[in-house]
Amino acid sequence: MRKIRIRSLAIFLIIVIIAGLLTGCSKEAEKKPAKEDQKKELPSELKSMGKELEKLISQLEQTAGIMGLVCLPEQSGGGEQSGAGEGKKSQGGSSGEEEGKGSQSAGQESSNMQDHWSKIGEGVNKLHQNWNQTEAVVVKEGLASEIRDGFENSLEELTINVDRKSIEGSILASLKAYGYYPEMVQLFNSRIPAEFFALKHRTMLINYYSAQEKWVEAQAELPKLKTQWEILKKSEALKDKEISQRTENSLKDLESAVSRQESCLVQIKSDIVFKNLDEVEKKLNSSM
Repeated sequence: MRKIRIRSLAIFLIIVIIAGLLTGCSKEAEKKPAKEDQKKELPSELKSMGKELEKLISQLEQTAGIMGLVCLPEQSGGGEQSGAGEGKKSQGGSSGEEEGKGSQSAGQESSNMQDHWSKIGEGVNKLHQNWNQTEAVVVKEGLASEIRDGFENSLEELTINVDRKSIEGSILASLKAYGYYPEMVQLFNSRIPAEFFALKHRTMLINYYSAQEKWVEAQAELPKLKTQWEILKKSEALKDKEISQRTENSLKDLESAVSRQESCLVQIKSDIVFKNLDEVEKKLNSSM
């Protein structure tokens, strides 16, 4: 009889202990969503850094366009053979004038290019300042060391390439740097979710790879693009079916352009995606 009591008491104690553990686990599970809700607001310095990166990428693309590193139609050579006699006749009289104009034009282009690189250099300096003000904050909020190191390495690569006036190296380094930005935004409470910037980054990469005719790499970005959009379009702010559908259609058109492997077509379709994303950003900003 005594053994039965002892056994019953032991079973009772085990039940009490298990119940206590389950209650503790339940309370821990309730704390996790609260921690998510307690995220700090996106720091203005980090937001400025994202804007500065986007501005820098745009400036680099414009510079690439000036340097002729974009998809442009071939200029017609028609009319060169017609009036050959007149051409020879006028050649001697106007050669000096044409050389003068050509020299002046080359000098102007060189000056314009120098201005572009000067503005790009100023943008890089601002990025370093933004990062210096932001680094400690994002690390405190839990930024992984590999993300921090990756961003710093890409920022250094960008600085070196801009100093060397390497347009391709500068664009690639700036895109790599921007790729880490969504990871930082994810740590904070932001009106514009991290998926928006990730989607924008994938579109930038597709545009870049297509310009380089690296179609395997461009194709590889498409599934990631779809994944980010599927998450983003569930946002409450995107209940506007017109904007949502328009954006989705433009993403499908971009995918089709990549499949056709036409750089000029991809450039046009990606421009449309960016315009739609601007509308999405306005909608998200006005949702709170």
